[in-house]
Amino acid sequence: MNVFLRNKKIVLFFGTLGVFAIGVLYFVVPGNSEELPIGTCKNVTQGQAQCWEELLEKTLQDQGIGGALDIVASIYETQPDCHAYAHRIGEEAYRLFSQGKDIALTSKTYYCGYGFYHAFMETLLQTTADLQEARKFCSYAGRQLSSQIQGTEAACYHGIGHGTVDGGDPRDWGDIEAMIRPGIQMCEKVAETEFQHYICATGVFNAIEILSLDPKYKLGILEEDPFWLCDRQSPRYKEACYTNMVPALLRTMQRDFPRMAGRIEAIQEKEGDYSVRNLESANQKDDTYAVRFIVISALFHEYARADFDKAKEGIAVCRSLQDPRSRLACIEGLSGAFMKYGEPNMEYVKGLKFCNLDMLSQDEQTACFTHILSRLQLWYSSDKTNQICQSVPDRFQNFCPHY
Repeated sequence: MNVFLRNKKIVLFFGTLGVFAIGVLYFVVPGNSEELPIGTCKNVTQGQAQCWEELLEKTLQDQGIGGALDIVASIYETQPDCHAYAHRIGEEAYRLFSQGKDIALTSKTYYCGYGFYHAFMETLLQTTADLQEARKFCSYAGRQLSSQIQGTEAACYHGIGHGTVDGGDPRDWGDIEAMIRPGIQMCEKVAETEFQHYICATGVFNAIEILSLDPKYKLGILEEDPFWLCDRQSPRYKEACYTNMVPALLRTMQRDFPRMAGRIEAIQEKEGDYSVRNLESANQKDDTYAVRFIVISALFHEYARADFDKAKEGIAVCRSLQDPRSRLACIEGLSGAFMKYGEPNMEYVKGLKFCNLDMLSQDEQTACFTHILSRLQLWYSSDKTNQICQSVPDRFQNFCPHY
């Protein structure tokens, strides 16, 4: 597998990406020896949002980016829609970075749908539009976090595409093609590799889907047919678009998964179109995954949402899909739900338990283990990844990174 296709394993973890959270945290007020639990805001019944905002601002001032990211981690435990809080940290991080100051980044920059990177890049591009500076920061973030988690530089490029759309011209609202055009052009200018270009494009379509939730942007056409925009894209952009329109599809078709899968299976592709990923499953004659199967996998992340019983129920749904080739992609999606929505730092436990189910056929087990094991370094350090890999049956260990 070449480097580009191997990197594409990151694909389903941007855009509709789940977020992480951690356990009990404490906020230390400077000048006060008493530690106040962050749970103070959790217990507020009225004005909780204001409480979090004030705590976040004070933490940014007193403890910097790292401390503020801890606050966001705790906010997520009470309100998963914490994207705006992460945005605020990204804005402050850009201010510090633009002044030549070091930023202590942690893996928590992933929290709340990558809002940190979205805001950082939106602020940078609106302030200077300096593409070299954008590349410089993405490289900086990648180096800082390489020992903790992989995919940081990619998340940053996703933020470039997302930030360009978020900061777009209000005169374009209602014209969806005009709204995404600056983002696509930005991705073509800033990317130095094909993978950077692809992941930047995921940010463009992720942003437009999110904006469609607000009537002021006049994007009702995505509520009528979420794939309308994607059907019109060139092969190079189809996958990035379709996977990031899954949330809109869930709303429009009211979570009717067989019906949604049928719509995805109807995606038109021609032989020789942009082939996106090696099909790492047994007993398959075709060595590539078509876009529609990538999107099926993304869809079924949302079916189970780390609910073990629901995932078991989903196996029968996977086997009933119209196109039999969708079955393994669907199983991958069910397994991926545990990693996307599972207990922080313990996501793999239920995910691998699902893969070990006797009710899964041999090729379904292979698809499941491959999907989780090959991506472990997106969540965990190398040491923890190796520890997890040693816990799985020998026949599946070859799917682990650096095996």
